[in-house]
Amino acid sequence: MDNVKNDHYYIQKIKQDLEFIVVHMQNVDLEQLEGGKRNAIY
Repeated sequence: MDNVKNDHYYIQKIKQDLEFIVVHMQNVDLEQLEGGKRNAIY
């Protein structure tokens, strides 16, 4: 069976990714997030 990647696939993937972000950002405050940006290597 082919691995079909249609609109439904991508919508589900985006939804899963957003749910992951929400769960893992629950205990991160804005100051921590902004502090991480300043320490990031570009």
